[in-house]
Amino acid sequence: MLGRTLSHYKILAEISRDGKGVVYRAVDVPQKREVALKVLSPELVSDPDRKHLFIREAQAVAALDHPCIVTVHEIDEAEGFTFIAMELFRGHSLLDVFKRARPGLIRSLELAIEVAEGLAHAHDQGILHRNLNPAKIMVDEEAHAKISDIGLANLFELLDGPSGEEETVPDEATESGQTADDIFYSSPEQIQGQEVRHQTDLYSFGIVLYEMLVGEVPFQGSTKAEVLRAILRDPAPRLPTLGFEVFSEAGTDLQRILDKCLANKPGDRYQGMKDLKADLQSSLRQLKSLAHKAPSKPADTQPAIAVLPFTEINPTEVPGYLGEGIAEELIYALSDIEGLRVAARASSFQFKETADDIGQIADALKVTMLLEGSVLTAGTRLQVTSQLTQVTGNDPIWSGGYDQKTEDIFDIQDEIARSILEALQIKLAGGGKIGNKTRHSHKLEAYHLYLKGRHYWYNRAEGGLENSIRYFKQAADEDPGYALAHVGLAEAYCVLGSYGFLPPKIAFAKAKAAVERALSLDDHLAEAHKVAGLIHFWWDRDWDGSEQRFMQSLDLEPTSAETHSGYALLMSYLGRREEAVAMSKRALELDPLSPHARAISGGVHLFAGDSETALAEYKKALESDPGSIDALFGSAICYSSGSMHDKAIAQYEKIMSLKQNASFFLGMLGAAYGLAGRREEAQAVVNELTDRLRREYVPPFAIANVWAGMNEPDHAFKWLEKSHQDRVGILWVMKTMRQWDPLRSDPRFEDILHRMNLDSPIK
Repeated sequence: MLGRTLSHYKILAEISRDGKGVVYRAVDVPQKREVALKVLSPELVSDPDRKHLFIREAQAVAALDHPCIVTVHEIDEAEGFTFIAMELFRGHSLLDVFKRARPGLIRSLELAIEVAEGLAHAHDQGILHRNLNPAKIMVDEEAHAKISDIGLANLFELLDGPSGEEETVPDEATESGQTADDIFYSSPEQIQGQEVRHQTDLYSFGIVLYEMLVGEVPFQGSTKAEVLRAILRDPAPRLPTLGFEVFSEAGTDLQRILDKCLANKPGDRYQGMKDLKADLQSSLRQLKSLAHKAPSKPADTQPAIAVLPFTEINPTEVPGYLGEGIAEELIYALSDIEGLRVAARASSFQFKETADDIGQIADALKVTMLLEGSVLTAGTRLQVTSQLTQVTGNDPIWSGGYDQKTEDIFDIQDEIARSILEALQIKLAGGGKIGNKTRHSHKLEAYHLYLKGRHYWYNRAEGGLENSIRYFKQAADEDPGYALAHVGLAEAYCVLGSYGFLPPKIAFAKAKAAVERALSLDDHLAEAHKVAGLIHFWWDRDWDGSEQRFMQSLDLEPTSAETHSGYALLMSYLGRREEAVAMSKRALELDPLSPHARAISGGVHLFAGDSETALAEYKKALESDPGSIDALFGSAICYSSGSMHDKAIAQYEKIMSLKQNASFFLGMLGAAYGLAGRREEAQAVVNELTDRLRREYVPPFAIANVWAGMNEPDHAFKWLEKSHQDRVGILWVMKTMRQWDPLRSDPRFEDILHRMNLDSPIK
């Protein structure tokens, strides 16, 4: 069949085959689109009466049109062959997703709601699925669910009666069929040969939902007979406590939903998919509102550890990167131990090369134990020493030394984590265990390059974003499958585009490509979802999409202070101030000494109109990191709001000295000059920025700010319009900037806010 044209479909390649036919990748020549073409076995359609009935009934299936259903374009016959032309799906089946890792709570509900939408549409048209299982639920390249094979089980019964054969699902990503054992997803009435109605799909849906939440099907047995007996006899099992204890209210709600889906009698189940969808949406909203309020065990009763950067005995050309990298990997591994609180990176790393004693460090971090170490590279050998100390009494709990080949660094890190777990076994409730959370590249050179990129990401005064991008890119080139390297690139480009250090269109195109690559490699990477959320926020102005990504990230990594901070900023912008403050507070609980988390807390209060509290938070951030750009910028805005123009100018000048005359902050300095009445200096800034336009990219918002500070509306709005066209990410902060106050009553101000989708949130 390959190369043959059947009707108007040219067959290109075989995808899969089963007892009912062969699925080909084909092209619909007139429509110029690729399709999955299932050519039915001639034996299956040998009876002309049944074939006629099949084609007639199939038109209803082909008429289904819904974004959550894999489209059936056409069911027809030509040249003696009967075929089904379907949407060529690009993505993975949920069965494939399960093989890697089950979705998190929130992600599971999001997918489940989309499946419910698709089934509700089909049921409204009088069409049942009758064979719903993870192999029939597809997850596309944009992480949305689509149902395949709706109505086909009934159609095939028209041809040959009920069949126990498995259907295959075309999967362009694997070019092979996926199967799921139908018996685990069958309803009691299907097993007993009774009439099948829409409640059967509800039952199968409940099985799939339970599997997404728990990681296994609810009814099991060592034989198929035992599975059948369990389905016919047993009620819906209880959801395990693990994973739901933090969200007890939502867990109870989910249990009620599953009980109703998996009721033995069809009449006791939901009577429609729309009612089920409404309950799922309610549960999802509840989960999202509770996620950031997850109670933590009081610090004084919970074992807590801080991992300090390992000291490098012979620093390389990037001093400190290896010791930081080892410590960071250990923080990540240890954070997976239930019952153990691990101090976040930013707080622990405040004590790099510190002269403080162990008691002072432990008190500041509120921990009971400290892990310290050193690392020495000697040719092809790597020597690592480490010691875990109980703060009270300064008693050593465990120590270890390793002298191995440099490529064994991953084994050394794993061994240290396992040794610490063993040493703490009696101290942790339930014993605890380390999960499989390794994310690093197994190519040693790529790993080292990535660690260097991380070093510069956190130490931007040393060459900052440019160096981090250089090393992240080298790491990704060395190992194209290294997801974290792509995440690093995406986040760095996101920052460059947000402030207009690069043309936003270029920077965010690179950021999007990098984060999409990372998610294609590992869609369970919390950092990747966080950066995707930032891109939706800064560039797309897609507030719902941004929130969804932040929630996915927190679902995967609930102790991420950085994600809590990013999400707090979004909620603050959306006017959800109480939630923003609570989320920001949670970020500081997780990482209390983080200058970034503290600066975001300042921003949350600033956007709420509380400049006094905001300024206090910015000052605390600057105590930890005098070079914090976020804190310097925010405090300058606070000073301008209070007409303390000289102090605002001083903050901008400090930024300028750190950022080497970056155009965005030069524009802010010019605006401060204008507000202070220093018009000649403000005009000089405009002239400088205009001159720079001939040589480099200058964010139009920089020039707009200076004109606004000088109260020149026509010039200000001219450059503000250019800023809108360029989509400079930082643009929305003008809602808190003093220089725009005289222009807010101008209709052009509200008009541009509306066109930028900025008019509804912060007032």
